[in-house]
Amino acid sequence: PQSHRGIPMKDYIYNKLQSLTRYLHYILHLLTLCSCFRILFLAFTYFLATNNNAFNKNLFPKEFLENLGHIYLIICYIEIISFIICAILSLKWIYRSIANLHSFNIPNVHYQPYQAAWCCILPIISLIAPYQIISELWFKSFAVLDDKTCYKRNIISVWWICFLFNTPTYGMSYTWIQKDPFSPSGYITGIINCLLVTIAALLFIKITCAISQAQQTYATMRPAPGETTETP
Repeated sequence: PQSHRGIPMKDYIYNKLQSLTRYLHYILHLLTLCSCFRILFLAFTYFLATNNNAFNKNLFPKEFLENLGHIYLIICYIEIISFIICAILSLKWIYRSIANLHSFNIPNVHYQPYQAAWCCILPIISLIAPYQIISELWFKSFAVLDDKTCYKRNIISVWWICFLFNTPTYGMSYTWIQKDPFSPSGYITGIINCLLVTIAALLFIKITCAISQAQQTYATMRPAPGETTETP
């Protein structure tokens, strides 16, 4: 095989992405549900913090509030675990998708599969590499089909912006609520954070679904030798 930037290229074989993509979507939907619950919880908490009458009139029993707090903690733990699983599945999906491009003998693919996976987790590099990788996957997966969708990459830009602003908005929300529980800034920022998570998750579902379908279509039109469902 020809070398790529001085690195010997491996012979990759086509990977069917449908099952992996479906599991990834399950986790992304779970993250979306958790974010929606956090929006409701933050809005309700802000209502309690700014309306003393809610306490004076005993509108909400103490047990109810305590149980709600416990449920919120459980949701947060579920969200953290889901995020970790989502990260693992996303790296595996990126590896397989990049490997598919190589199996199709598409020229000028800038990443090897293992390089793409590592670039998504390395500090600093991970601030831009995932956007570049997903953008290339989108463009080349549709370009081989002569599909003009390959030029419609605004969805990837919106997804990445939402993903990047997720962490800082969460940190700001937590800090502001801890400093002043009666200030609306922390709750509003927290709700914005939840919306960013939801938008990023839903867009990534659409992006991965589109790329998976495009690669499957090309594989059907031009099957790769030694097609398999296993990771090489």
